[in-house]
Amino acid sequence: TKALHLFSEMKYSGIHPTSITYATIISACDRGHEWAAALLLFADAQHLGLTDNLGLYNNAISACVKGQRWADALDILQNIKYSSLSPGV
Repeated sequence: TKALHLFSEMKYSGIHPTSITYATIISACDRGHEWAAALLLFADAQHLGLTDNLGLYNNAISACVKGQRWADALDILQNIKYSSLSPGV
């Protein structure tokens, strides 16, 4: 998608993405039904320690649900326990 292309260009240019950047690009993947890309981006954000944004988790879970990746969605929900965030009810 165009969003993934722009994200790659941004990183290639030396611009460091934030958790908000990752949440936004994962949301674009969600809307584009690209759950696999969303999961890779979520893993990348975790690896970089960018887990301070509940939207990051919400968007990744939404992408998994749309892709019927229930186990992945539950894993991401469980990961919230290890962050400083609290899931909304």
